[in-house]
Amino acid sequence: MRYSLTKKQKKIFDFVKSYIQKNKEAPSYEKIMRGVNLKSKNSVYNYVHQLKDRGWITIKIGKCKSMTLIK
Repeated sequence: MRYSLTKKQKKIFDFVKSYIQKNKEAPSYEKIMRGVNLKSKNSVYNYVHQLKDRGWITIKIGKCKSMTLIK
């Protein structure tokens, strides 16, 4: 089940979606951090896991750039 997103979560989801469409791979936390103007990779980690918990993406723990969008 998908839950609605906050403005910041939506901004990150949209960035990830756009990045995957352009580059055919998921962005690193560093690229997300710079792309949405966050101050730390820890913030990105928290938001990415919120997106996962809300059913918008999947990630493989311990695998760099392993995000996939749930359609």
